[in-house]
Amino acid sequence: MISRTQPGRRARIRAALVALSSLAALISGSQQALAADPVPIKDEGKLFTQQSTTPFELHPREMPGVDDRETARSVIEGLEAKGVVEPVTPASVALEGLESGRPLCHSTGLNETFKYNGFCWSGADDATSAFSPGGGWHPQGFTASHDGETSGTVDGHHLYMASWYAGNQAEGQNKRARISILKSTGTEWKYGHVLLVRPTGSRANPGYTAVTDVHADAMVWYGDRLFVANGGELQIYDLDHLWLTIHDGFKYVLPMVARYANRDKITQDTAPVGSRSNMNCDVRTCLNALSLDRSVSPPQLVSGRYGKSDNPAPRDILRWSPASFVESGTSIVKPTAAFAAPVHQLQGVATDGKYYYMSAQCDTGYMGDSNTQDELSYSCIWQAPAGGGEVSILTRAPALTQNLSYSTQSGRLWGMNEQTNHRVVFSLLPREADDYRYIYNDYSLLCAGAASKIDNSTPVIQWGCNNAKDERWKLEDTGDGNGTVFLRNLYSGKCMGSASSTSNGAGMIQYTCNGAADEKWTYSEITRELRNVHSQKCLGLGAGATKGSQLIQWTCNGAQDERWTISTTAPSV
Repeated sequence: MISRTQPGRRARIRAALVALSSLAALISGSQQALAADPVPIKDEGKLFTQQSTTPFELHPREMPGVDDRETARSVIEGLEAKGVVEPVTPASVALEGLESGRPLCHSTGLNETFKYNGFCWSGADDATSAFSPGGGWHPQGFTASHDGETSGTVDGHHLYMASWYAGNQAEGQNKRARISILKSTGTEWKYGHVLLVRPTGSRANPGYTAVTDVHADAMVWYGDRLFVANGGELQIYDLDHLWLTIHDGFKYVLPMVARYANRDKITQDTAPVGSRSNMNCDVRTCLNALSLDRSVSPPQLVSGRYGKSDNPAPRDILRWSPASFVESGTSIVKPTAAFAAPVHQLQGVATDGKYYYMSAQCDTGYMGDSNTQDELSYSCIWQAPAGGGEVSILTRAPALTQNLSYSTQSGRLWGMNEQTNHRVVFSLLPREADDYRYIYNDYSLLCAGAASKIDNSTPVIQWGCNNAKDERWKLEDTGDGNGTVFLRNLYSGKCMGSASSTSNGAGMIQYTCNGAADEKWTYSEITRELRNVHSQKCLGLGAGATKGSQLIQWTCNGAQDERWTISTTAPSV
């Protein structure tokens, strides 16, 4: 949902600034400086709050193209009775394997603390673009069988779905929509594409046509239903009537059975011409993100509203009962709860029942990025307590990360991004960093930290304990069965090690955790020594007991500067 008209809102802003600068130069006859950088963003620490549901509603709407006194259901039944389509299952589309994914092939920015994994689409689907001269597709929504069924599988398979919108440079975007249905074994990824269609005509003279005016921002698989968020409307499809056929270059199509919108028909039809799109969000209710909360019974849909980088207003997050959306409905549907999320450029939202997770723009300067509006900048996954509280960054994420989906079965948070030639599908364990510790020296009372650095080989230093993320460490079992641990920094996701040195005085660094012996440590609760497995030397301060000095290793001798306290709290120094 990053752009409905042109590639990359961030790129458009930058191009506009260049154009304005050039125009100013022509007018004045002298070279002008480029316009100032965008206003810095600082959302961390702002409050995620509950708000009234009163302004929000969705109206049941007609199915365009279906004859009077007919329904989408009657047309679907007519098509199947004539034998022009053949019902198939989502699993069969994936198992046919017309397309093949690849192992994770792009950098993600994800913090390794969260044990992320993932995959890439085929080379063609990685490169296709709805903004290219020749036309193509852009991915948006994501859902999976962990949403569809309580077991997490459908027909015994782990299945995943992604939505895409079509377009080209000359004619624009949002022309059609497709979904990809993928089966993953963890080492192999097979999938097929399905065109989204709507029924037309009558039971006696049934037909169908591609859905148009569609961005397919987000979607949720729930039982036999597929809910597709399209900005100003919520479309509902019936997965029990996924069809094998040949239409518009697709082997499979999926028919819509119902739709709800943020305006009634009269309001939409009488709106200014430029505001009549089904995707229009001029009114308060807007669905650009969608996920399923299975932490409650019955499950709830969770929607989010997109916001531009230059719009500081909190973004709406709404909860809905799936049972409220029915075929041939006549009642306006209201959300069951509403929240305000103080983040910029919200793209996706999901919850595990304890936290809400949001894909959005990173704060300016986060991990050294001075222009997080750039379309190649990493996105961030934010978190906020479900009952309200401060928002904080959990981790960076792939550029232009879109929708999120949480699996209650695995405890993993899934996501997908849209950046052309950088596309990945990923998952991570969002609560993996909860059990963090501070490591502070008994002599200096200063904390071990990464100095807010993320690069390999940067020094591990001591600094005044101030609850900073780079002073938080996770002690991870190495799996060797002898009590050894990795010391993983929660800010960088990297491990403390001796750079394979065995020398006294060698400085400690952080490095990508790779299981090497110099990244393994033992800790004695009695002596409070941290001993490096590779060098058999102890972590210490040497002659430096001041803030900013690099930690070293030295022959273990019982000195006070070789004693460390590992605790959930740390002294204030």
